[in-house]
Amino acid sequence: MRNMLRKAGLGIIAACVLGVGFITPEAHACGGFFCNNSQPTVQTGERILFTVDDDNIRAYVQVYYDGPADDFAWIVPVATVPDVGVGTDEVFTRLDQLTSPVFQITYEVDDSCNFYGGYADEAVFAGGDEGGGEEGEEGGGNYVNVLAEGKTGPYNYTVVESNNSDLLVAWLNENDYEQPPEALPLIEHYVAKEMKFVAVKLQPGKESGDIAPIILDFQEQSPCIPLVLTSVAAQEGMPVKAYVLGEKRAVPTNWLHVTVNEKKLDWFSLESTWWGGGFGDLNSSYENVLMEAIGEAEDHAFTTEYAGKSDIMANQLDNGQYDNVSELLSYENPAEFVMALQNYFSGSNQLLNILKKYIPVPEGYSENDFYNWPEDYQAEYDAIEVDLEALYNELIEVIVTPVQDAQDMFDKFPYLTRLYSRVPLAAMDRDPIFDFQDSGDVSNIHKATFHMTCTSEGKTYYMSLENGETFVPSVLPSWWDITEEENLYDSGTVNVEELPAADTIVIYAPGQEPRRINADDAAYVDDQLQTIPPEEVDVPEFVEAETTAPVGEPASEDSGCVSSSVQSTLPLFGLLFMALAMFRRRSEA
Repeated sequence: MRNMLRKAGLGIIAACVLGVGFITPEAHACGGFFCNNSQPTVQTGERILFTVDDDNIRAYVQVYYDGPADDFAWIVPVATVPDVGVGTDEVFTRLDQLTSPVFQITYEVDDSCNFYGGYADEAVFAGGDEGGGEEGEEGGGNYVNVLAEGKTGPYNYTVVESNNSDLLVAWLNENDYEQPPEALPLIEHYVAKEMKFVAVKLQPGKESGDIAPIILDFQEQSPCIPLVLTSVAAQEGMPVKAYVLGEKRAVPTNWLHVTVNEKKLDWFSLESTWWGGGFGDLNSSYENVLMEAIGEAEDHAFTTEYAGKSDIMANQLDNGQYDNVSELLSYENPAEFVMALQNYFSGSNQLLNILKKYIPVPEGYSENDFYNWPEDYQAEYDAIEVDLEALYNELIEVIVTPVQDAQDMFDKFPYLTRLYSRVPLAAMDRDPIFDFQDSGDVSNIHKATFHMTCTSEGKTYYMSLENGETFVPSVLPSWWDITEEENLYDSGTVNVEELPAADTIVIYAPGQEPRRINADDAAYVDDQLQTIPPEEVDVPEFVEAETTAPVGEPASEDSGCVSSSVQSTLPLFGLLFMALAMFRRRSEA
């Protein structure tokens, strides 16, 4: 029994660290991230989930912040006064796990080749309360109006509007939402659009570890990401990931859409991971080709990484694990309570912070050991006065209810889209807007087949994609005893390295079929999108390029070698290392 408890106990802190690790590389916020030291917290990425039900929009925004709690401030423009709530990071953890791009290679090699370079394997790469009063009066002069204020989760929030950006910035500064000087022209952009602003900060006594995703429910016709305001604290090539739940597939309208040319990918980047390394090579290949493709679309473009039924999230957040959670109230001993927690809760940063609040670790003790092995510290637990009922209630409020509500959200909407971009700073001059169209599903699983036949004259090898196109890969694994000069395959005049990175560039407009764009016309189309609606944009006639049809003699079907897939876990190792480092810093603080 003791060993079973120890194994379960490892999950609380280990999974907690992994939970932090999933978000540590990216500083997630939406619409600007300005702190009281007048220096914007650098944003290296955004993750946001939209749900769209007629004109009712929910923005579920992941927020990452690593700094003093007193310096935390979060500001976002919205079209109407929203209801404000809190969510759970588990939403983004599970979405990323289930919808991230996966690349698979199947090897079809003739037996006569005696080829073992691919190890005869199929390789997979993973790729509240309202209130408040008026600060000013509309009409006749400049004003700042407080439209709503309240508390939700660990946050205090205020919703304001103004007709003067200077006055608004002064009000924000006076109310502990101090803005850096470079924020002024960006705030002016939204003031001119008569937008409202939601200002959020932590409640007194709350810690940075209490930060959770922020939920905004408001009325608007289409979801939008406020990148203009974000630019004050963003990094070059910032990842922007938008999930959209609705009735159909979501598409960008005032930005272009690209698909990656899979012939440009380094499909054999598993080399550095076969013996336990990371998947960085493949990720770099995909990311680099995607950034190049976005550049060919004048930097204002998204790609769709998944579009399909939302039932991939069925039971992913709530699978009944909390059905009997009230049994925790039967425990009177804190150590036994913590051991019983492991029957209901997986590790998370939120769980760890709740435990630290109600059952603080005695000075000189290891935080990991104290919470992982409570049976070893019975005397220490007995010496702490713990309000177990209050602890239980906070677990329900902070973890159980948000998880169950999130599961209901995925169960309500039939369709899920994952859109992704790498946005240069110069491209953060236009807020991307999304709409819905019947544009077909997009799988996150990408497949290619490596073909090779051997004769007395030499070897013939090439790769084929699911759409039937073929190509000779420009890079082969270094351990293969094959050179490009030995290949007898006739690829004609196709040189993969000279191909465009964007397989397609498309403009979507409400009520219209998607229109293909020639790469040479991308700048012309993008310039129009700066000033006119997408349905009015003039798009020159698209000229279809030649595709590469199969050439040569592929191996027979019964000579191929296909084995089970190897799922990517290696990005986790890098994240775990970063998470452990952050965990140690917080433990030592």
